[in-house]
Amino acid sequence: MGIRLTLLGLTILGAVHAAVPTAEEIIQMSCERESQSLELRRQYTYRQTDDIRQLDKKGGLKSSKSKTFEVLYIDGTEYRRLVEKDGKPLTDKEIAEEQAKLNREIAKHKRETEGDRRKRQGKDQKELEEERRMRSEVPKAFDFQLLGEEPINGRPCWKLQAEPKPGYKPTFNNAKFLPKFRGTVWIDKENYEWGKVDAESLDTITAGLGLFRVGKGFRLVLEQMYVNNEIWAPVSVQIKANARAMLFVGGNFDVRISFKDYKKYSVSSTVTVASSDESH
Repeated sequence: MGIRLTLLGLTILGAVHAAVPTAEEIIQMSCERESQSLELRRQYTYRQTDDIRQLDKKGGLKSSKSKTFEVLYIDGTEYRRLVEKDGKPLTDKEIAEEQAKLNREIAKHKRETEGDRRKRQGKDQKELEEERRMRSEVPKAFDFQLLGEEPINGRPCWKLQAEPKPGYKPTFNNAKFLPKFRGTVWIDKENYEWGKVDAESLDTITAGLGLFRVGKGFRLVLEQMYVNNEIWAPVSVQIKANARAMLFVGGNFDVRISFKDYKKYSVSSTVTVASSDESH
């Protein structure tokens, strides 16, 4: 009887151990799943608010500004329509101006030749492929350690620590930034999508021909949510940089980008846009 119980216990322990994937398996599956979600996200409209605050050395508010956009896709290409500034609705004049901009954009797409359309869609597809390529590079660029489990937005997630992998050599230009980050990632246990990322720069990062440059201590926090039982999409992005990190600009910055009101639309339907005073 004792031997049977021992064997049963070992069997159960073995099954439990087998059910827990390694950190490498978790991150590999997550990158594959995340890549599949990128195309689906283009089938959704949403609202995005960019809130930029500049702080003094003591953390007090020096200035702030915010803009809210309705983000939609016109024949597969992203378009952002301004609907609020600093938390206030646009004036009638501004609403008319934004509507005129949208009308011009739609008219421009209608006037496209087949060659122009293929060129535009090719550019959009290139950006999508670049994002997929970057995600597939993540398992190569970092060593991951499974820290345990922690819920994000009510969903159970694996929590992993990511550290730059010694000897990693980027295989394309944009991947050169990866070794300059470390962080923590939370991955949904059910479908292996990224629920949250908290990353911090370890060295100076320069992009855009030197126009964008941040030093050590630049921090980015991304949270996502499960939408329509179909895709994972951003709910918030927070960027924090102190005067030391922002090499060309004085002061501390706190940038918060929030996303809401995700709505799926038919890719074959006519583009329609709600007025700015319509509730969502």
